[in-house]
Amino acid sequence: MKNVIVIGGTGFIGQNIYRNLDDPYLPYVVSRSSEKARSLFGKDVKVIEWDARNIDPDKFPEKVYAVVNLAGENLAKPWTAKQKKKIRQSRIKSTKAVAQLVNKLDPKPEVVIQGSAVGLYGNGGEHILTEKSDRGEGFLADVVYEWEQSLDAIDNNMTRKIFIRSGIVLGEENGIIGKIKLPFKFFLGGPLGNGKQWMSWIHIEDEVRAIKHLLDSDETEGAYNLVSPEPVRHKKLTKALGRAMHRPSWFRVPAFLLKLLMGDMADEMLLVSQRIKPAHLLEEGFEFKYGNIEKAMKDLINK
Repeated sequence: MKNVIVIGGTGFIGQNIYRNLDDPYLPYVVSRSSEKARSLFGKDVKVIEWDARNIDPDKFPEKVYAVVNLAGENLAKPWTAKQKKKIRQSRIKSTKAVAQLVNKLDPKPEVVIQGSAVGLYGNGGEHILTEKSDRGEGFLADVVYEWEQSLDAIDNNMTRKIFIRSGIVLGEENGIIGKIKLPFKFFLGGPLGNGKQWMSWIHIEDEVRAIKHLLDSDETEGAYNLVSPEPVRHKKLTKALGRAMHRPSWFRVPAFLLKLLMGDMADEMLLVSQRIKPAHLLEEGFEFKYGNIEKAMKDLINK
């Protein structure tokens, strides 16, 4: 069996990874609270209590095949100065701690899969962005850049480093669908701003399948955009959700109101235009199960 350490395993993506990793992988959930992990996964879960500070390699299995680091403060809270500091520090500190852990483990893990985000690219407008595109501008772009750079503290050439730049991950109740479908229930759903901004998204099942693809290959390395090959304009995404719920999508929220209420968060997460292509996954022959937004929405709403 190949031991896989999932840091941030009690989060939305982490839970789905843990539940879907099977032979030859044996996942361990890293959490500050073993009690919380057992309440989510059952008493037989393999859990490691770690606060990402005290690096004790003896807490971990004798041989670790991979470390998957998904730790980080929630972005979907108002970006006050205090929250921005938490967003930045939670990502950079946890990643540096992972690098220290890898440096102390013997033998070395074969691969570290580091959570990242398409926020690195900033506002791309109508341009198609790939893993080779330049870093954008803004708070989120700066944070993601520092986040990825923090993994450079790994001091060996035996451990491959992979950065998964995820787009909007569409999931069920615990994912973004659970957050945005409430207005649709009351016939108040619709696009944000003018709805013309490009949205790069991925179904949670394809997110997990892509991560498994990266674990399976001994040649994968570097940055990977984890997004559907079919980005859509925000207006089309909300229409697809409305159709899946048999609700209209007509209640537009003006951009100025979003900016007034949410400040930079509105500009960099809700109104930003990101037309991103998963070039490296496609080059490696990865096939998306839910590449089409209509199919993805119908699957998630019907579950």
